[in-house]
Amino acid sequence: MSVSKKLAFHFVKQLFVLLVIIIIALTAALLFFASHLTESEMKASFTRTDPYFLELEMDVKSEEDIHISETVKTAVHQNDGWLQLINKDGVVVKEVNAPAVLKKAYTFQELADFKVPGYRTSYWRVFKDDSDLVVLYGEKNLSEGVLAELQKLGELSTLTEEGRKFLENQEAWFQVYNSNGEKTEQWNAPEDLTLTARDFLSIKESPWNYTYDISTLPEGDKVYVVGMDNAYYAPDDVLDGLVGASLIKSFLLVIVVLLVIIIALSIWYGRTFGVPLLYMMNWIKRMSKGDLSVPRNKKGNIPFRKKNGKLHKRFRIFRDILFSIRKLANTLEKNEQYQKRVDLTREEWITGLSHDLKTPLSSIYGYAKILETGSYKWTEEEIQAMGSTMTEKASYMSDLIEDLNLTYRLKNNALPIEKSKQDIVPLMKDVIKSLNNTDSTILMENVEQEIRVAVDSKWFTRILTNLLANAQKHNPKGTDITLSVSRNLDHTFITIKDNGVGMDNETQSKLFDRYYRGGSTTDKSNGTGLGMAIAHQLVLAHGGNVFVESEKGKGTTITITLPNELEELTS
Repeated sequence: MSVSKKLAFHFVKQLFVLLVIIIIALTAALLFFASHLTESEMKASFTRTDPYFLELEMDVKSEEDIHISETVKTAVHQNDGWLQLINKDGVVVKEVNAPAVLKKAYTFQELADFKVPGYRTSYWRVFKDDSDLVVLYGEKNLSEGVLAELQKLGELSTLTEEGRKFLENQEAWFQVYNSNGEKTEQWNAPEDLTLTARDFLSIKESPWNYTYDISTLPEGDKVYVVGMDNAYYAPDDVLDGLVGASLIKSFLLVIVVLLVIIIALSIWYGRTFGVPLLYMMNWIKRMSKGDLSVPRNKKGNIPFRKKNGKLHKRFRIFRDILFSIRKLANTLEKNEQYQKRVDLTREEWITGLSHDLKTPLSSIYGYAKILETGSYKWTEEEIQAMGSTMTEKASYMSDLIEDLNLTYRLKNNALPIEKSKQDIVPLMKDVIKSLNNTDSTILMENVEQEIRVAVDSKWFTRILTNLLANAQKHNPKGTDITLSVSRNLDHTFITIKDNGVGMDNETQSKLFDRYYRGGSTTDKSNGTGLGMAIAHQLVLAHGGNVFVESEKGKGTTITITLPNELEELTS
Protein backbone atom coordinates (compact mmCIF):
# COMPACT_ATOMS: atom_id res chain seq x y z
CA MET A 1 0.00 0.00 0.00
CA SER A 2 1.38 3.42 -0.96
CA VAL A 3 2.11 6.10 1.65
CA SER A 4 -0.75 8.29 0.39
CA LYS A 5 -3.22 5.41 0.75
CA LYS A 6 -1.86 4.56 4.20
CA LEU A 7 -2.23 8.17 5.35
CA ALA A 8 -5.72 8.41 3.85
CA PHE A 9 -6.74 5.16 5.56
CA HIS A 10 -5.33 6.24 8.92
CA PHE A 11 -6.86 9.74 8.77
CA VAL A 12 -10.27 8.37 7.76
CA LYS A 13 -10.06 5.79 10.55
CA GLN A 14 -9.05 8.38 13.14
CA LEU A 15 -11.71 10.87 11.99
CA PHE A 16 -14.29 8.09 12.18
CA VAL A 17 -13.18 7.27 15.73
CA LEU A 18 -13.33 10.99 16.59
CA LEU A 19 -16.83 11.22 15.12
CA VAL A 20 -17.94 8.19 17.15
CA ILE A 21 -16.46 9.71 20.32
CA ILE A 22 -18.22 13.03 19.65
CA ILE A 23 -21.53 11.25 19.00
CA ILE A 24 -21.11 9.24 22.20
CA ALA A 25 -20.27 12.40 24.14
CA LEU A 26 -23.27 14.28 22.73
CA THR A 27 -25.58 11.31 23.35
CA ALA A 28 -24.31 10.98 26.92
CA ALA A 29 -24.81 14.71 27.47
CA LEU A 30 -28.35 14.59 26.07
CA LEU A 31 -29.20 11.55 28.18
CA PHE A 32 -27.73 13.26 31.22
CA PHE A 33 -29.72 16.38 30.45
CA ALA A 34 -32.96 14.47 29.92
CA SER A 35 -32.44 12.43 33.07
CA HIS A 36 -31.53 15.48 35.11
CA LEU A 37 -34.49 17.42 33.73
CA THR A 38 -36.98 14.65 34.44
CA GLU A 39 -35.54 14.09 37.89
CA SER A 40 -35.77 17.82 38.61
CA GLU A 41 -39.41 17.87 37.48
CA MET A 42 -40.20 14.81 39.55
CA LYS A 43 -38.63 16.26 42.68
CA ALA A 44 -40.38 19.60 42.16
CA SER A 45 -43.74 17.98 41.46
CA PHE A 46 -44.12 14.26 40.93
CA THR A 47 -47.26 14.83 38.87
CA ARG A 48 -45.08 16.23 36.03
CA THR A 49 -43.11 13.00 35.70
CA ASP A 50 -42.82 11.55 32.18
CA PRO A 51 -44.03 7.94 31.77
CA TYR A 52 -40.92 7.13 29.74
CA PHE A 53 -38.79 8.10 32.75
CA LEU A 54 -40.88 5.82 34.96
CA GLU A 55 -40.28 2.96 32.54
CA LEU A 56 -36.51 3.55 32.77
CA GLU A 57 -36.67 3.68 36.59
CA MET A 58 -38.49 0.35 36.93
CA ASP A 59 -37.22 -3.20 36.57
CA VAL A 60 -40.05 -5.64 35.96
CA LYS A 61 -39.01 -9.29 35.93
CA SER A 62 -42.53 -10.42 36.77
CA GLU A 63 -45.57 -8.98 38.56
CA GLU A 64 -44.25 -10.55 41.75
CA ASP A 65 -40.74 -9.18 41.24
CA ILE A 66 -40.83 -5.47 40.47
CA HIS A 67 -38.05 -3.10 41.48
CA ILE A 68 -38.53 0.66 41.65
CA SER A 69 -35.43 2.87 41.70
CA GLU A 70 -34.42 4.81 44.79
CA THR A 71 -34.76 8.03 42.79
CA VAL A 72 -38.49 7.46 42.39
CA LYS A 73 -38.94 6.37 46.00
CA THR A 74 -37.08 9.42 47.28
CA ALA A 75 -39.18 11.75 45.12
CA VAL A 76 -42.42 10.14 46.36
CA HIS A 77 -41.38 10.51 50.02
CA GLN A 78 -40.05 14.03 49.41
CA ASN A 79 -43.46 15.08 48.09
CA ASP A 80 -45.19 13.24 50.96
CA GLY A 81 -47.09 11.25 48.38
CA TRP A 82 -47.80 7.60 47.62
CA LEU A 83 -47.47 5.33 44.59
CA GLN A 84 -49.28 2.18 43.50
CA LEU A 85 -48.68 -0.08 40.46
CA ILE A 86 -51.85 -1.83 39.23
CA ASN A 87 -51.98 -4.65 36.70
CA LYS A 88 -54.63 -5.11 34.02
CA ASP A 89 -56.84 -7.00 36.54
CA GLY A 90 -56.89 -4.04 38.94
CA VAL A 91 -54.63 -5.73 41.50
CA VAL A 92 -51.94 -3.66 43.22
CA VAL A 93 -48.60 -5.38 42.52
CA LYS A 94 -46.27 -2.78 44.00
CA GLU A 95 -46.66 0.29 46.21
CA VAL A 96 -44.57 3.01 47.82
CA ASN A 97 -45.54 4.92 51.00
CA ALA A 98 -49.20 3.91 50.53
CA PRO A 99 -51.57 4.99 53.37
CA ALA A 100 -53.93 2.48 54.95
CA VAL A 101 -56.99 4.04 53.28
CA LEU A 102 -55.88 2.71 49.89
CA LYS A 103 -57.14 -0.62 48.63
CA LYS A 104 -55.06 -3.58 47.40
CA ALA A 105 -57.35 -4.12 44.41
CA TYR A 106 -59.81 -1.96 42.45
CA THR A 107 -62.90 -2.66 40.39
CA PHE A 108 -63.54 -1.26 36.95
CA GLN A 109 -65.97 1.34 38.36
CA GLU A 110 -63.48 2.49 41.02
CA LEU A 111 -60.71 2.98 38.49
CA ALA A 112 -63.04 4.72 36.02
CA ASP A 113 -63.71 7.49 38.59
CA PHE A 114 -60.73 7.15 40.90
CA LYS A 115 -60.74 9.52 43.87
CA VAL A 116 -59.17 9.39 47.29
CA PRO A 117 -60.47 11.88 49.85
CA GLY A 118 -57.79 14.33 50.97
CA TYR A 119 -55.47 13.49 48.05
CA ARG A 120 -54.88 14.90 44.60
CA THR A 121 -54.25 11.95 42.24
CA SER A 122 -52.54 11.39 38.89
CA TYR A 123 -51.92 8.29 36.79
CA TRP A 124 -49.71 7.03 33.96
CA ARG A 125 -49.83 3.95 31.80
CA VAL A 126 -46.46 2.30 31.30
CA PHE A 127 -45.33 -0.70 29.27
CA LYS A 128 -42.34 -2.48 30.71
CA ASP A 129 -40.98 -5.89 29.72
CA ASP A 130 -44.28 -7.10 28.26
CA SER A 131 -46.19 -5.82 31.30
CA ASP A 132 -49.05 -3.32 30.98
CA LEU A 133 -49.22 -1.37 34.24
CA VAL A 134 -51.10 1.65 35.56
CA VAL A 135 -49.12 3.87 37.93
CA LEU A 136 -51.34 5.71 40.46
CA TYR A 137 -49.83 8.60 42.36
CA GLY A 138 -51.37 10.73 45.06
CA GLU A 139 -50.23 13.62 47.19
CA LYS A 140 -52.07 15.33 50.02
CA ASN A 141 -54.64 17.99 49.17
CA LEU A 142 -54.83 19.79 52.52
CA SER A 143 -57.33 22.41 51.38
CA GLU A 144 -59.78 19.68 50.36
CA GLY A 145 -59.61 18.19 53.86
CA VAL A 146 -60.27 21.60 55.45
CA LEU A 147 -63.22 22.21 53.09
CA ALA A 148 -64.67 18.80 53.91
CA GLU A 149 -64.37 19.48 57.64
CA LEU A 150 -66.12 22.87 57.29
CA GLN A 151 -68.94 21.17 55.43
CA LYS A 152 -69.15 18.57 58.15
CA LEU A 153 -69.36 21.32 60.83
CA GLY A 154 -72.06 23.17 58.85
CA GLU A 155 -69.94 26.26 58.60
CA LEU A 156 -70.26 26.91 54.87
CA SER A 157 -73.42 28.97 54.69
CA THR A 158 -72.64 30.95 57.86
CA LEU A 159 -69.09 31.01 59.13
CA THR A 160 -69.21 31.04 62.96
CA GLU A 161 -66.50 31.69 65.50
CA GLU A 162 -65.84 27.96 65.69
CA GLY A 163 -65.30 27.83 61.95
CA ARG A 164 -62.98 30.80 62.03
CA LYS A 165 -60.86 29.24 64.78
CA PHE A 166 -60.65 26.01 62.78
CA LEU A 167 -59.49 27.91 59.70
CA GLU A 168 -57.02 29.87 61.77
CA ASN A 169 -55.58 26.69 63.27
CA GLN A 170 -55.21 25.21 59.78
CA GLU A 171 -53.66 28.46 58.48
CA ALA A 172 -56.37 28.57 55.83
CA TRP A 173 -58.67 31.20 54.39
CA PHE A 174 -62.24 31.16 53.11
CA GLN A 175 -64.12 32.80 50.19
CA VAL A 176 -67.63 32.64 48.73
CA TYR A 177 -68.55 33.47 45.09
CA ASN A 178 -72.02 33.86 43.59
CA SER A 179 -73.18 32.50 40.23
CA ASN A 180 -71.81 35.58 38.46
CA GLY A 181 -68.31 34.96 39.80
CA GLU A 182 -68.53 37.87 42.24
CA LYS A 183 -66.87 37.54 45.60
CA THR A 184 -69.56 37.94 48.27
CA GLU A 185 -67.71 36.89 51.39
CA GLN A 186 -64.22 36.11 52.61
CA TRP A 187 -62.24 35.48 55.77
CA ASN A 188 -58.49 35.67 56.36
CA ALA A 189 -57.92 35.80 52.60
CA PRO A 190 -55.74 38.45 50.93
CA GLU A 191 -57.89 41.51 50.29
CA ASP A 192 -56.93 41.78 46.61
CA LEU A 193 -57.39 38.07 45.90
CA THR A 194 -60.28 37.50 43.53
CA LEU A 195 -60.42 34.24 41.56
CA THR A 196 -62.02 33.69 38.18
CA ALA A 197 -63.28 30.58 36.44
CA ARG A 198 -60.02 30.46 34.42
CA ASP A 199 -58.03 30.56 37.66
CA PHE A 200 -59.92 27.53 38.96
CA LEU A 201 -59.30 25.63 35.73
CA SER A 202 -55.60 26.53 35.72
CA ILE A 203 -55.21 25.49 39.36
CA LYS A 204 -56.89 22.18 38.66
CA GLU A 205 -54.71 21.59 35.55
CA SER A 206 -51.38 22.53 37.15
CA PRO A 207 -51.71 23.11 40.90
CA TRP A 208 -47.92 23.38 41.32
CA ASN A 209 -47.96 26.71 39.43
CA TYR A 210 -50.21 28.45 41.99
CA THR A 211 -49.14 29.95 45.32
CA TYR A 212 -52.18 28.60 47.13
CA ASP A 213 -53.58 25.12 47.56
CA ILE A 214 -57.23 25.72 46.68
CA SER A 215 -60.31 23.49 46.83
CA THR A 216 -63.83 24.41 45.70
CA LEU A 217 -67.34 23.16 46.48
CA PRO A 218 -70.25 24.31 44.28
CA GLU A 219 -73.51 24.31 46.22
CA GLY A 220 -76.67 25.96 44.85
CA ASP A 221 -75.83 29.30 43.32
CA LYS A 222 -72.69 29.64 45.37
CA VAL A 223 -69.11 28.37 45.18
CA TYR A 224 -67.25 27.88 48.45
CA VAL A 225 -63.48 28.22 48.28
CA VAL A 226 -60.88 27.20 50.86
CA GLY A 227 -57.21 28.06 50.31
CA MET A 228 -53.90 27.71 52.09
CA ASP A 229 -50.22 27.90 51.25
CA ASN A 230 -49.32 25.36 48.56
CA ALA A 231 -46.79 22.89 49.97
CA TYR A 232 -46.07 21.69 46.41
CA TYR A 233 -45.55 25.12 44.91
CA ALA A 234 -43.01 24.76 42.07
CA PRO A 235 -43.91 27.11 39.22
CA ASP A 236 -42.86 26.41 35.65
CA ASP A 237 -40.65 29.50 35.46
CA VAL A 238 -38.60 28.17 38.38
CA LEU A 239 -38.39 24.81 36.71
CA ASP A 240 -37.47 26.52 33.47
CA GLY A 241 -34.58 28.12 35.33
CA LEU A 242 -33.54 24.70 36.56
CA VAL A 243 -33.85 23.35 33.03
CA GLY A 244 -31.78 26.23 31.68
CA ALA A 245 -29.13 25.69 34.34
CA SER A 246 -29.14 21.98 33.57
CA LEU A 247 -28.88 22.71 29.84
CA ILE A 248 -25.94 25.07 30.42
CA LYS A 249 -24.31 22.50 32.67
CA SER A 250 -24.75 19.79 30.03
CA PHE A 251 -23.49 22.11 27.29
CA LEU A 252 -20.44 23.07 29.33
CA LEU A 253 -19.83 19.41 30.08
CA VAL A 254 -19.95 18.60 26.37
CA ILE A 255 -17.60 21.50 25.60
CA VAL A 256 -15.15 20.37 28.29
CA VAL A 257 -15.30 16.76 27.09
CA LEU A 258 -14.80 17.79 23.46
CA LEU A 259 -11.90 20.09 24.43
CA VAL A 260 -10.28 17.25 26.35
CA ILE A 261 -10.82 14.93 23.38
CA ILE A 262 -9.42 17.50 20.91
CA ILE A 263 -6.39 18.23 23.11
CA ALA A 264 -5.76 14.52 23.64
CA LEU A 265 -6.11 13.82 19.92
CA SER A 266 -3.87 16.78 19.06
CA ILE A 267 -1.17 15.43 21.35
CA TRP A 268 -1.71 11.97 19.91
CA TYR A 269 -1.58 13.23 16.32
CA GLY A 270 1.52 15.25 17.16
CA ARG A 271 3.27 12.18 18.56
CA THR A 272 1.97 9.86 15.84
CA PHE A 273 2.52 12.04 12.76
CA GLY A 274 4.41 15.15 13.86
CA VAL A 275 7.40 13.43 15.49
CA PRO A 276 8.15 11.17 12.48
CA LEU A 277 7.70 14.07 10.03
CA LEU A 278 9.98 16.38 12.02
CA TYR A 279 12.54 13.59 12.30
CA MET A 280 12.50 12.98 8.53
CA MET A 281 12.68 16.73 7.79
CA ASN A 282 15.66 17.05 10.13
CA TRP A 283 17.29 14.05 8.42
CA ILE A 284 16.84 15.63 4.97
CA LYS A 285 18.12 18.97 6.28
CA ARG A 286 21.25 17.29 7.63
CA MET A 287 21.73 15.55 4.28
CA SER A 288 21.47 18.90 2.47
CA LYS A 289 24.37 20.11 4.64
CA GLY A 290 26.46 17.09 3.75
CA ASP A 291 25.85 15.00 6.88
CA LEU A 292 24.68 11.63 5.51
CA SER A 293 24.63 9.78 8.84
CA VAL A 294 21.35 8.60 10.39
CA PRO A 295 20.18 11.11 13.08
CA ARG A 296 20.21 9.73 16.62
CA ASN A 297 18.61 10.90 19.87
CA LYS A 298 20.43 12.08 22.99
CA LYS A 299 20.96 8.50 24.11
CA GLY A 300 22.63 7.68 20.81
CA ASN A 301 19.77 5.48 19.58
CA ILE A 302 18.03 5.61 16.21
CA PRO A 303 14.52 6.95 17.09
CA PHE A 304 12.59 4.88 14.55
CA ARG A 305 14.13 1.59 15.70
CA LYS A 306 13.29 -0.43 18.79
CA LYS A 307 15.98 -2.28 20.71
CA ASN A 308 15.05 -5.45 18.83
CA GLY A 309 15.58 -3.64 15.50
CA LYS A 310 11.90 -3.37 14.54
CA LEU A 311 10.22 -0.12 13.57
CA HIS A 312 8.45 1.91 16.26
CA LYS A 313 4.68 1.91 15.82
CA ARG A 314 4.48 5.66 15.09
CA PHE A 315 7.03 5.28 12.25
CA ARG A 316 5.42 2.25 10.58
CA ILE A 317 3.14 4.32 8.36
CA PHE A 318 6.25 6.10 7.01
CA ARG A 319 8.16 2.86 6.44
CA ASP A 320 8.55 3.42 2.68
CA ILE A 321 9.67 7.04 3.11
CA LEU A 322 12.21 6.11 5.80
CA PHE A 323 13.64 3.34 3.65
CA SER A 324 13.76 5.70 0.64
CA ILE A 325 15.60 8.38 2.64
CA ARG A 326 18.03 5.83 4.01
CA LYS A 327 18.58 4.39 0.54
CA LEU A 328 19.14 7.93 -0.77
CA ALA A 329 21.64 8.61 2.02
CA ASN A 330 23.48 5.39 1.23
CA THR A 331 23.47 6.21 -2.48
CA LEU A 332 24.74 9.74 -1.84
CA GLU A 333 27.45 8.37 0.43
CA LYS A 334 28.52 5.86 -2.21
CA ASN A 335 28.41 8.56 -4.88
CA GLU A 336 30.49 10.84 -2.67
CA GLN A 337 33.07 8.12 -2.17
CA TYR A 338 32.95 7.25 -5.85
CA GLN A 339 33.35 10.91 -6.81
CA LYS A 340 36.40 11.17 -4.58
CA ARG A 341 37.88 8.12 -6.27
CA VAL A 342 36.98 9.48 -9.71
CA ASP A 343 38.52 12.86 -8.89
CA LEU A 344 41.66 11.15 -7.68
CA THR A 345 41.76 8.93 -10.77
CA ARG A 346 41.09 11.90 -13.03
CA GLU A 347 43.95 13.83 -11.46
CA GLU A 348 46.23 10.85 -11.90
CA TRP A 349 45.05 10.37 -15.50
CA ILE A 350 45.43 14.06 -16.33
CA THR A 351 48.92 13.95 -14.84
CA GLY A 352 49.72 10.94 -17.02
CA LEU A 353 48.03 12.53 -20.04
CA SER A 354 50.06 15.71 -19.52
CA HIS A 355 53.18 13.61 -19.44
CA ASP A 356 52.12 11.71 -22.58
CA LEU A 357 51.44 14.95 -24.41
CA LYS A 358 54.65 16.50 -23.12
CA THR A 359 56.84 13.75 -24.56
CA PRO A 360 55.65 14.03 -28.20
CA LEU A 361 55.47 17.80 -27.87
CA SER A 362 59.09 17.81 -26.73
CA SER A 363 60.09 15.75 -29.76
CA ILE A 364 58.18 17.99 -32.13
CA TYR A 365 59.57 21.11 -30.44
CA GLY A 366 63.16 19.80 -30.53
CA TYR A 367 63.03 18.84 -34.18
CA ALA A 368 61.41 22.16 -35.01
CA LYS A 369 64.24 24.02 -33.28
CA ILE A 370 66.82 21.90 -35.08
CA LEU A 371 65.23 22.60 -38.45
CA GLU A 372 64.92 26.27 -37.58
CA THR A 373 68.66 26.73 -37.11
CA GLY A 374 70.68 27.35 -40.27
CA SER A 375 74.13 26.40 -38.93
CA TYR A 376 73.91 22.86 -40.29
CA LYS A 377 72.91 21.49 -43.65
CA TRP A 378 70.61 18.51 -43.17
CA THR A 379 70.46 15.73 -45.66
CA GLU A 380 67.21 14.81 -47.29
CA GLU A 381 67.11 11.49 -45.41
CA GLU A 382 67.60 13.22 -42.05
CA ILE A 383 64.86 15.73 -42.82
CA GLN A 384 62.49 12.93 -43.80
CA ALA A 385 63.28 11.02 -40.57
CA MET A 386 62.62 14.08 -38.40
CA GLY A 387 59.41 14.85 -40.31
CA SER A 388 58.20 11.27 -39.92
CA THR A 389 58.78 11.38 -36.15
CA MET A 390 56.99 14.72 -35.84
CA THR A 391 54.08 13.40 -37.88
CA GLU A 392 53.85 10.26 -35.73
CA LYS A 393 53.85 12.27 -32.49
CA ALA A 394 51.32 14.77 -33.81
CA SER A 395 49.08 11.91 -34.98
CA TYR A 396 49.22 10.34 -31.50
CA MET A 397 48.31 13.65 -29.87
CA SER A 398 45.46 14.15 -32.32
CA ASP A 399 44.09 10.66 -31.64
CA LEU A 400 44.33 11.19 -27.87
CA ILE A 401 42.46 14.48 -28.00
CA GLU A 402 39.89 13.05 -30.43
CA ASP A 403 39.24 10.10 -28.13
CA LEU A 404 38.83 12.39 -25.12
CA ASN A 405 36.41 14.57 -27.03
CA LEU A 406 34.49 11.47 -28.17
CA THR A 407 34.03 10.21 -24.61
CA TYR A 408 32.48 13.49 -23.48
CA ARG A 409 30.21 13.62 -26.55
CA LEU A 410 29.00 10.12 -25.73
CA LYS A 411 28.56 11.01 -22.08
CA ASN A 412 26.36 13.98 -22.99
CA ASN A 413 24.45 12.08 -25.74
CA ALA A 414 25.79 14.52 -28.31
CA LEU A 415 27.08 11.89 -30.78
CA PRO A 416 24.66 11.10 -33.63
CA ILE A 417 24.23 7.34 -34.19
CA GLU A 418 22.82 6.53 -37.65
CA LYS A 419 21.82 2.90 -37.52
CA SER A 420 20.83 0.85 -40.57
CA LYS A 421 20.09 -2.85 -41.04
CA GLN A 422 23.11 -4.55 -42.48
CA ASP A 423 25.13 -7.72 -42.41
CA ILE A 424 27.72 -7.30 -39.66
CA VAL A 425 29.84 -10.33 -40.69
CA PRO A 426 31.81 -8.42 -43.40
CA LEU A 427 32.45 -5.59 -40.91
CA MET A 428 33.83 -8.09 -38.40
CA LYS A 429 36.07 -9.72 -41.01
CA ASP A 430 37.46 -6.33 -42.08
CA VAL A 431 38.34 -5.48 -38.48
CA ILE A 432 40.09 -8.85 -37.99
CA LYS A 433 42.04 -8.38 -41.22
CA SER A 434 43.22 -4.93 -40.16
CA LEU A 435 44.40 -6.13 -36.75
CA ASN A 436 45.99 -9.49 -37.55
CA ASN A 437 49.77 -9.46 -37.22
CA THR A 438 52.65 -11.78 -36.46
CA ASP A 439 52.36 -11.31 -32.67
CA SER A 440 48.77 -12.55 -32.34
CA THR A 441 46.12 -13.98 -34.62
CA ILE A 442 42.39 -13.27 -34.35
CA LEU A 443 40.14 -16.09 -35.54
CA MET A 444 36.46 -15.90 -36.42
CA GLU A 445 34.18 -18.79 -35.40
CA ASN A 446 30.61 -20.02 -35.99
CA VAL A 447 29.81 -17.68 -38.86
CA GLU A 448 28.21 -19.54 -41.76
CA GLN A 449 25.49 -17.06 -42.78
CA GLU A 450 24.84 -13.37 -42.82
CA ILE A 451 23.60 -11.75 -39.64
CA ARG A 452 21.72 -8.52 -40.13
CA VAL A 453 21.60 -6.06 -37.24
CA ALA A 454 20.71 -2.35 -37.05
CA VAL A 455 24.09 -0.66 -36.38
CA ASP A 456 26.08 2.40 -37.37
CA SER A 457 28.87 0.77 -39.40
CA LYS A 458 31.46 3.41 -38.50
CA TRP A 459 30.97 3.18 -34.77
CA PHE A 460 30.36 -0.59 -34.79
CA THR A 461 33.75 -0.99 -36.42
CA ARG A 462 35.22 1.27 -33.75
CA ILE A 463 33.72 -0.92 -30.99
CA LEU A 464 35.26 -4.12 -32.37
CA THR A 465 38.58 -2.43 -33.11
CA ASN A 466 38.92 -1.06 -29.57
CA LEU A 467 37.99 -4.35 -27.87
CA LEU A 468 40.16 -6.57 -30.09
CA ALA A 469 43.10 -4.15 -29.96
CA ASN A 470 42.81 -4.15 -26.15
CA ALA A 471 42.97 -7.94 -26.14
CA GLN A 472 46.09 -7.85 -28.31
CA LYS A 473 47.74 -5.06 -26.34
CA HIS A 474 47.41 -6.59 -22.86
CA ASN A 475 48.21 -10.22 -23.68
CA PRO A 476 51.56 -11.85 -24.52
CA LYS A 477 52.61 -13.07 -27.94
CA GLY A 478 50.93 -16.27 -29.08
CA THR A 479 47.62 -15.54 -27.27
CA ASP A 480 44.63 -17.05 -29.08
CA ILE A 481 41.84 -14.51 -29.69
CA THR A 482 38.53 -15.63 -31.19
CA LEU A 483 35.54 -13.62 -32.40
CA SER A 484 32.14 -15.28 -32.69
CA VAL A 485 28.52 -14.22 -33.16
CA SER A 486 25.19 -15.83 -32.25
CA ARG A 487 21.60 -14.74 -31.72
CA ASN A 488 18.28 -15.66 -30.15
CA LEU A 489 14.80 -14.24 -30.49
CA ASP A 490 15.61 -10.94 -28.76
CA HIS A 491 19.34 -10.31 -29.01
CA THR A 492 22.48 -10.76 -31.08
CA PHE A 493 25.61 -11.78 -29.12
CA ILE A 494 29.15 -10.90 -30.26
CA THR A 495 31.81 -12.65 -28.18
CA ILE A 496 35.53 -11.84 -27.95
CA LYS A 497 37.46 -14.57 -26.11
CA ASP A 498 41.15 -15.00 -25.33
CA ASN A 499 43.29 -17.36 -23.27
CA GLY A 500 45.63 -14.61 -22.06
CA VAL A 501 46.60 -13.24 -18.66
CA GLY A 502 43.08 -12.40 -17.52
CA MET A 503 42.07 -9.67 -15.05
CA ASP A 504 41.44 -9.34 -11.34
CA ASN A 505 38.08 -8.22 -9.95
CA GLU A 506 39.10 -4.58 -9.50
CA THR A 507 40.25 -4.31 -13.13
CA GLN A 508 37.00 -5.92 -14.33
CA SER A 509 34.86 -3.50 -12.31
CA LYS A 510 36.76 -0.47 -13.66
CA LEU A 511 37.48 -1.75 -17.15
CA PHE A 512 35.15 0.75 -18.83
CA ASP A 513 35.92 3.76 -16.61
CA ARG A 514 37.14 6.73 -18.61
CA TYR A 515 39.94 7.60 -16.22
CA TYR A 516 41.22 4.14 -15.37
CA ARG A 517 44.80 3.21 -16.30
CA GLY A 518 45.55 5.76 -18.98
CA GLY A 519 48.06 4.72 -21.62
CA SER A 520 51.20 6.42 -22.93
CA THR A 521 53.14 6.59 -26.14
CA THR A 522 55.86 4.33 -24.82
CA ASP A 523 54.16 1.85 -22.43
CA LYS A 524 52.08 -0.68 -24.35
CA SER A 525 50.62 -2.54 -21.37
CA ASN A 526 49.83 0.08 -18.79
CA GLY A 527 46.02 0.03 -18.85
CA THR A 528 43.14 0.34 -21.22
CA GLY A 529 43.18 4.11 -21.78
CA LEU A 530 40.07 5.61 -23.37
CA GLY A 531 39.47 2.85 -25.90
CA MET A 532 37.46 0.57 -23.60
CA ALA A 533 35.37 3.45 -22.24
CA ILE A 534 34.59 4.56 -25.80
CA ALA A 535 33.67 1.00 -26.83
CA HIS A 536 31.32 0.64 -23.84
CA GLN A 537 29.63 3.98 -24.45
CA LEU A 538 29.15 3.21 -28.15
CA VAL A 539 27.50 -0.13 -27.30
CA LEU A 540 25.13 1.65 -24.92
CA ALA A 541 24.38 4.21 -27.63
CA HIS A 542 23.32 1.27 -29.85
CA GLY A 543 20.87 0.14 -27.13
CA GLY A 544 23.07 -2.79 -26.12
CA ASN A 545 25.34 -3.77 -23.28
CA VAL A 546 28.76 -5.28 -22.57
CA PHE A 547 29.56 -8.07 -20.12
CA VAL A 548 33.00 -9.17 -18.95
CA GLU A 549 34.05 -12.55 -17.53
CA SER A 550 37.68 -13.02 -16.59
CA GLU A 551 39.95 -14.94 -14.27
CA LYS A 552 43.54 -14.17 -13.53
CA GLY A 553 45.80 -16.42 -15.63
CA LYS A 554 42.92 -18.06 -17.55
CA GLY A 555 41.85 -15.40 -20.03
CA THR A 556 38.95 -13.06 -20.65
CA THR A 557 35.55 -13.23 -22.37
CA ILE A 558 33.78 -10.04 -23.45
CA THR A 559 30.20 -10.36 -24.73
CA ILE A 560 28.38 -7.60 -26.60
CA THR A 561 24.55 -7.82 -26.69
CA LEU A 562 22.62 -5.88 -29.33
CA PRO A 563 18.81 -5.83 -29.54
CA ASN A 564 17.09 -7.47 -32.51
CA GLU A 565 14.27 -5.81 -34.38
CA LEU A 566 11.35 -7.87 -35.66
CA GLU A 567 12.23 -7.32 -39.30
CA GLU A 568 15.80 -8.43 -38.62
CA LEU A 569 14.61 -11.88 -37.56
CA THR A 570 12.50 -12.32 -40.69
CA SER A 571 15.16 -11.09 -43.11
